[in-house]
Amino acid sequence: MLKESEFDKTLALFNQKVSYLEKTNEELQKKDKDVSDQLKNNKREFQTSMKDHLSKQEATGRSQQSKINSLNEKVLELENDLATKEHTFDMERKKWSLIESQLQQHNQENSSAMV
Repeated sequence: MLKESEFDKTLALFNQKVSYLEKTNEELQKKDKDVSDQLKNNKREFQTSMKDHLSKQEATGRSQQSKINSLNEKVLELENDLATKEHTFDMERKKWSLIESQLQQHNQENSSAMV
């Protein structure tokens, strides 16, 4: 009978330990699921955030490229205007040089005729 009592006591302790381990296992599985769910949510939020950020960056890039293209066109227009004005200036300078030369020649002829 003593052995049976010890056996019952040991069995009760084992059952208690099994019960504790099962409860602990359930709690850990629940925590594992919660952590897994949270990780999935974080991953989803991160992916959404990255997609938004990427979309904004792409839009900014397109906007900046558009501005660059516009400025390049303006530079070309200004370079063409400058070349035209330089050409006009050179033509006017040559014209005025010719007029000045003719005027000096005319003055020399008048000075010679008066003497």
